[in-house]
Amino acid sequence: MGFTKIVIENIKIDKLIRSKRRTMDVEVRTDATLTVRVPLRCSNRRIQEFIEEQRGWILDRQNYAREHCKQIPPKKFVDGEEFLYLGKSYSLVYTESGYSTLAFDGEKFLLNANHSKEARDLFIQWYKNEADKIIADRAKWYSSEMKTKFQKIRVSNARSQFGYCGSNGNLTFSWTLIMAPLVVIDCVIVHELLHLRVRGHSKDFWNGVGLFIPEVDYCRNWLKVNQNELSIFNSSN
Repeated sequence: MGFTKIVIENIKIDKLIRSKRRTMDVEVRTDATLTVRVPLRCSNRRIQEFIEEQRGWILDRQNYAREHCKQIPPKKFVDGEEFLYLGKSYSLVYTESGYSTLAFDGEKFLLNANHSKEARDLFIQWYKNEADKIIADRAKWYSSEMKTKFQKIRVSNARSQFGYCGSNGNLTFSWTLIMAPLVVIDCVIVHELLHLRVRGHSKDFWNGVGLFIPEVDYCRNWLKVNQNELSIFNSSN
């Protein structure tokens, strides 16, 4: 059965990915395009049913993306430009010597001017390294507090899906999450850990998240408002 036969009213699947996975997943990117990931042998009918189940969420995210995506200009990586880290903005300062890679001194980002052409890649790598350390440590702590056990943690390049809980017990987090405030990072971690026990997003599920993250409503709103800024490094530019 071909992808072209899948028709869902008012919703266009821009990219359909079949792979050796057990669950289905939808991702609305910051340009409002829709990516759907499904198991290899998933039928078109089941995909249609799944999209219908997610219709409200998909349309809401797409409408938001269309309204806000263009408000975030692409990064130019110039001296004085600000970059998010743990929810706060810090300026990039070019130096004449002393740094061969990107450094952060707690008040600003520092980079040798001779490496200005590599600034984008250096920022991405720096963020990934921070995400690897911070997210893993906090996931282990919350896992103990929640009495849940995950298998592995992976940091990915996902654009708008900040966290994912696989049916095999593996957790995946986007490295862009490291730009969010720590409480928001914790909320996403708890959200995925809770999915090890509870699938879906019922009222009881969110109440469960709130038991560990009382600021859950603030966190959800923060991600909704700032998702385009967190995804800016993953543009094709």
